[in-house]
Amino acid sequence: MSHLLTQRLRSTPARTMHQNAFLKDMDTAARPAAFGRPRASSNPVFSTSTIHGTHYIDRTSGKRVYIDLNLKTFSKPKGEEWYSHMYANINADEIVWQGTYEDIYPSSEDVSSTEGYSLLCSYSFMDEAKSTISVPGSPPMFKSPSPRDFPLRIAPDSGYHFSDEHAERAPQQQYEPAFQAIATMNPDIRFNDVDVVINRTTMLNLMKCVKNASFQAFHLDLDFEKNTLFVGRKVRNAKVRSAGNTYGRNFETALTDTEIDGAKSHHRFIKYKLGSLTIVVRHEADAYDPTIESPRDPDAPPSTIPTFVPGKRDAETIQHEGPQKTTVLVQGKVVPQHQILELKSNASSRPIDQMWFGRTPICCLGGKHNAHFDGTYRQKDIRIKEVTQAGSKSDSFKGFEKWEKGNQEALQKVVTLLQLLRKTVGEDTEHQSAVFVAMGSDDMAVYETKERIGALPREIVERFWD
Repeated sequence: MSHLLTQRLRSTPARTMHQNAFLKDMDTAARPAAFGRPRASSNPVFSTSTIHGTHYIDRTSGKRVYIDLNLKTFSKPKGEEWYSHMYANINADEIVWQGTYEDIYPSSEDVSSTEGYSLLCSYSFMDEAKSTISVPGSPPMFKSPSPRDFPLRIAPDSGYHFSDEHAERAPQQQYEPAFQAIATMNPDIRFNDVDVVINRTTMLNLMKCVKNASFQAFHLDLDFEKNTLFVGRKVRNAKVRSAGNTYGRNFETALTDTEIDGAKSHHRFIKYKLGSLTIVVRHEADAYDPTIESPRDPDAPPSTIPTFVPGKRDAETIQHEGPQKTTVLVQGKVVPQHQILELKSNASSRPIDQMWFGRTPICCLGGKHNAHFDGTYRQKDIRIKEVTQAGSKSDSFKGFEKWEKGNQEALQKVVTLLQLLRKTVGEDTEHQSAVFVAMGSDDMAVYETKERIGALPREIVERFWD
């Protein structure tokens, strides 16, 4: 067993955040007198996972107590190489917070999308060895199949694809490309009022955490820059092999045309309120439909986009001494958010959660896949779905507001969890830098880092924060 895993087995946190100190400034609704589930040794609540076996956390000592620990599964559930990479910058002796989904209570303020949002920037990664982006870039253009295109036959996905292109092109400071895009598209903006910068995939994972849903273990890099907490994904492999009998990648290729030669993925930075928090969310856009000239939903929330026009302003790259530097090419066009589409090859997908966090109103769904599906789509299989704010007869998703109400408790818990991470990293770490580890909903912890790398180079921070 590795030294790191031995330390985790002992589970000896050097410092534990006092719960009352955390609660004092938290925006949480009324809760039971005891914060979280009872953890007294005399009345323990047991949890079971493939990593830790059956265990409970002793309230007095703060230690995880193991009942039937399976050393074989514990020592190598994902392989030593995985642990070596994912825990490389973790100080295993410094657990600054540890808890479960039952410790996260809903915040007091409703979470709603009605206030609207702002597009801060957009960019497309280029197929270059060095990190290069086109600004504002362009999503691939959606091309609706004509009747003569059917039956539409799509081959299964094969080979490797990016699971996280930022982790490949900007592995140490994954938000650096976005801020280079902002410097060109939105140079006068300031981030003084932004509480959290995060990506949509992580928001979806945090939702699964607080709902006690199934998910793969994940790690997040947490870094404060001034008053803003950056939440970055940490992945073992930025490229992964396509799973067998899947069609998502080739479905997207068949229904889109790339407008910028050499462009790979397209990404967008949007700012909105999440309850009491002001957040900026980075998300990938599958496609856009230029025929949608204005929002079709009369109840659509207000939105703003940069006034940047390619050709009237040169690229403004911020020179810095960070670990990687992104080259900016000015090309593409500013695409409004109401033209953005999610593409799903399988009609069984219900991507409204992705659409909500990415403020994306339209999706294109393929037919339902069964065991005999061979990649053949009939004309009736390809359906365009529009999600309206208030819901309508034509909106099979029943509207964003209905989804918000049905998931209000989980959304409020995500707010609380982000508040917890802000408070923990801001007040209980030496360098305002930490790693959040979620092995399961019943096994979450925040570790101090061995060294602070930071989310952004110093020169970029000085540019966008007063």
